[in-house]
Amino acid sequence: MHRKDAVPGRPYALGEPVSAVLTAPGGELRPGAAPNPYAAGGQDADVYIDPADFRAVFAADVPAGTAAGMAATQRPLSVTAQTEPSGDPAWKTIPSWALITLDDKAIPPAGQKYMAARANAHVETVRSSHAVMVSHPAAVTRIILNAARSLSS
Repeated sequence: MHRKDAVPGRPYALGEPVSAVLTAPGGELRPGAAPNPYAAGGQDADVYIDPADFRAVFAADVPAGTAAGMAATQRPLSVTAQTEPSGDPAWKTIPSWALITLDDKAIPPAGQKYMAARANAHVETVRSSHAVMVSHPAAVTRIILNAARSLSS
């Protein structure tokens, strides 16, 4: 199996967990720091971003009221979802696009850039938080339309 680094200096292997890219320099997301006491079946823990940290980590360029609403209604992420190895990545066999969010504190730009380069993705960048779909919807729409156009021609 060909090995690469998920983040420079960290080993990559088939079945890389999501958590591998969360540790790139510049990230402020602390997975597992806020367990959800209502985790299904008690066999796994659900984690979420502490509402007090939500805007700074996830939505810094979103109006405060909107970010507060996002924090209050966020869906938790299972610890297993971020630590269990993935299957064979789709980017190995299909074209990929990446919208790198340069002000992202949840998945740092260094991790995003590495993943995009590894996937040989068509890359666009935007000065945005992780909540790019809220703060810069035109940039999200543009990259989706560019991908669709390139695949249909």
